[in-house]
Amino acid sequence: MCFRHTFNRCQSPPRRGCRRGGGSMIELVVSATLLVALIGTFAPMSLSAGRMWQQTRHHQLALDELSNHLDRLLALPEDQRGAELQSLQPSAAAQAALPAASLTAVQVSDEDGTRVTIAINWQRQTPSQPLSLTGWSRGTDDE
Repeated sequence: MCFRHTFNRCQSPPRRGCRRGGGSMIELVVSATLLVALIGTFAPMSLSAGRMWQQTRHHQLALDELSNHLDRLLALPEDQRGAELQSLQPSAAAQAALPAASLTAVQVSDEDGTRVTIAINWQRQTPSQPLSLTGWSRGTDDE
């Protein structure tokens, strides 16, 4: 098969039986435009989904941290609990995962009993309220 003769026949205006290979410039521009539009759409979506997953992991870790500290505090006798409330610190895992994590705790005694409210706050991308959990200590039932 002689390609030189086929190429020479197809240089001037296309004739019947003359096949040109490749795509036209219009097809290339349209496909490039579609590709840029798809990348422009899916890149921000994937970035925001990644940020959402990270925030969800941080939220879950913060709730686990609160739950662990609250369980430990409520298991202590009431006379030891006050000292522990003052020296409350996030665990090493929470400090590593949550930027600038801080814990606060308050013990309140009223007619409903003694309750401990513990809160955790960390640096987030958007300003948010600290997460908090409240637990009631089991007192002696003298009634």
